[in-house]
Amino acid sequence: MQFQSTPYILPLVVSSVMTGLVALYAWDRRATASGAMALVLLAIAIAEWSLGYALEIAGADLPTKIFWGKSQYIGIVTVPLLWIIFAYSYSTKGTRMTPRAVSLLSIVPFITLLLALTTESHGLIWTNVRIRTIGTFSALDVTHGLWFWVYWIYSNILLLVGTIFVLRSFHRTRGLFRRQNFILLIAVLTPWVGNVLYVSGLSPIPNLDITPFAFAISIIVFAWGIFSFKLVNLAPVARDLVVEKMPDGMIVLDAQGNIVDINTALQKALGISASQAIGQRAKDLFNAWPSLVERYENMLEAQDEIVFGEGESQTWYELRMSPLVGSRDRLLGRVVTVRNITEKKQTEEALQLSEEKYRKIY
Repeated sequence: MQFQSTPYILPLVVSSVMTGLVALYAWDRRATASGAMALVLLAIAIAEWSLGYALEIAGADLPTKIFWGKSQYIGIVTVPLLWIIFAYSYSTKGTRMTPRAVSLLSIVPFITLLLALTTESHGLIWTNVRIRTIGTFSALDVTHGLWFWVYWIYSNILLLVGTIFVLRSFHRTRGLFRRQNFILLIAVLTPWVGNVLYVSGLSPIPNLDITPFAFAISIIVFAWGIFSFKLVNLAPVARDLVVEKMPDGMIVLDAQGNIVDINTALQKALGISASQAIGQRAKDLFNAWPSLVERYENMLEAQDEIVFGEGESQTWYELRMSPLVGSRDRLLGRVVTVRNITEKKQTEEALQLSEEKYRKIY
């Protein structure tokens, strides 16, 4: 094999290294986040695709370029398949796709890989192959055969279904999860942008397939979105089952004191909706109780009893505040829970009065 130096391989090598590091990072955290194992495999496939493409561009002769052009198909056929497996696992919060479903989805990619490796004998993937050189950039210039377009349609269907899986999970998420969703939306759309630019001929460099770059960016953004927010270890489905059903009021503040989540119990107690509360500063929402704002505004951790009203209209609450801490002990925010303990206090006062009467009698 013969190779030549070209600056175009550097971004692809960096892409391969970065996605390889993402695979290692996700592997270490595979037990703590939905879809992490599928993310590992997807990152490895993208790393292989990027590296194969870099070596194709670096190839100095046609046989070298053809060899590495074919090798890329290991990544090309597995990335869309692993994408839909990852998207399904992520959107269902860790539920694995059945082996039967994976086997059925793998049939077309497996056939495509075999045809790519033997394309000279049938021309179903490539018909005409030559080297096209533009300045210091040189790569394979191929005429695609019939099966390539069959697989192109199939792979885009997998990408579309995977994208739908991820997007459908967005409507179930709230609060801090919404911030994660915005990041994941960028990750979902990036491969589509790259694919459209390449197929339409609008790539910044003619004949340069930017799809592996787009997938590399996507997978890095996905990893950042999934692992940066420690609160997402409590999946949105679990949040709906636990947080929304809990009788205690709960509010989540970010590091700047802005409200990023509020459960139904506290919404009812305050007479507001989540859309009215989320995004506001906590001190603005609770400005009717300035003494409380002043007392707890700069506290990270607290356990206290607070009372509203006087006489028979008194209402007692138990307040608990805990910090949300991320990686490297970085403060993400605070979780505040409020429990109505009025009945408990009334019972305690009644018992205390009974004891006092008993002492006076005896």
